[in-house]
Amino acid sequence: MVTRTIDGLEQDQPLRKSLDPDTAIKIQDFIDRLQNLKPPFEMILDDVTGNSYIENPEAPAKDSQLTTTNYTRTRQQNIQLGLVAEDDEGILEEDEGEGEGADDLKQEVLSFQSNCGKCNSPLETHMKLVNIPHFKEVVIMASHCESCGDRSNEVKAGGGIEPQGTEITLNITDPIDLNRDVLKSETCTLKIPSLEFELCSGTLGGKFTTLEGLLTDVKGQLSQINTFKLGDSSQPSDNVKMKEFLEKLDKIISGQSNVSIILDDPAGNSYLQNLYAPEQDPELTVRRYTRTHEQMEELGLDQISTDNYQANAASIL
Repeated sequence: MVTRTIDGLEQDQPLRKSLDPDTAIKIQDFIDRLQNLKPPFEMILDDVTGNSYIENPEAPAKDSQLTTTNYTRTRQQNIQLGLVAEDDEGILEEDEGEGEGADDLKQEVLSFQSNCGKCNSPLETHMKLVNIPHFKEVVIMASHCESCGDRSNEVKAGGGIEPQGTEITLNITDPIDLNRDVLKSETCTLKIPSLEFELCSGTLGGKFTTLEGLLTDVKGQLSQINTFKLGDSSQPSDNVKMKEFLEKLDKIISGQSNVSIILDDPAGNSYLQNLYAPEQDPELTVRRYTRTHEQMEELGLDQISTDNYQANAASIL
């Protein structure tokens, strides 16, 4: 980047010296400083589109030399990017009409006004309450921003955190297993032991899809965040290793490889469809377990105490 900056500045220097000598002298001084630049120095990339990236050579560990800060664009920046019209005041219209009861709400797709998480433009978010047989109710929310084209969907469990964590293990023995419905909550970790792969909780957010759809999303996420390990700038060893992994994942998605899939959710809000319900599924194992202290801490449950709650509340009052 430094070399290309120098080449770009030197390109018009002869013409600049004849037309604007004072500016040419200042630019030449800056070029000299760039040519003499040696580590250590600090470089800042400020991209209002959010599409710039610097490789982390220590991935998946944290890069001690790299700091990434996300910020909300100003209105002027959105106008410069063409995401908001200059005369658009972003006034949100009030919703018209209300539901007639809880039963009607379960059958309706509710809509409410919100703002895009990418460009902050006003948009409409749709919400639907869905009952998953043999599990629980979940809330599905989806939105599409007409300004920047961003699409997002999110799934939230309708109930609270379960008393115990859940570990669901599925042995894929037939391509039809890929059509099973799956609910992966935000707190769920996806594991494929045969590939030594683990997708940490929080990645991909909450998803309600098929097993094939979930694995396809995993592949897309890996390809997106590992651009430098798949592109022309990657090291040969990294490139081969990542491509081999994605090829193995493709075989699972296409039903050519039989593996075990594990969903480990300490909140107990994840689900994998039982094709034999209400009978037991021979390829599906659901194990309930007591959460560890670390899991309780991650879920924010370690500080909650309901013992003698009413007595303690009375004493405070």
